[in-house]
Amino acid sequence: MYTSKLRAADKDVKMKAKEVSKLEKEALKLEKAFQKEQKQIDDMIKRGYRPEEVAAKLGLNKLEDATTSKAWPFYQAFLAKYKSAKELRKAATNTA
Repeated sequence: MYTSKLRAADKDVKMKAKEVSKLEKEALKLEKAFQKEQKQIDDMIKRGYRPEEVAAKLGLNKLEDATTSKAWPFYQAFLAKYKSAKELRKAATNTA
């Protein structure tokens, strides 16, 4: 009886370890995707893309409701980064 409980507990621990491992792998994939997206946004800003151009490239300007697009989160991230970069440039030119 006692050994069967130990086996069941051991099996349960192994299952939990597998679940944790899967979650860690998924988190790593998401982190890599986030870093890739951030690099892509940084590169677009360095190349001088404006929000209007990015919206056109993503096809958001053709949609009736752009918020339903799969590209909307990327556009929002680009817009936030673009605005912060614009503010930094403005602050740098004011102090110089």
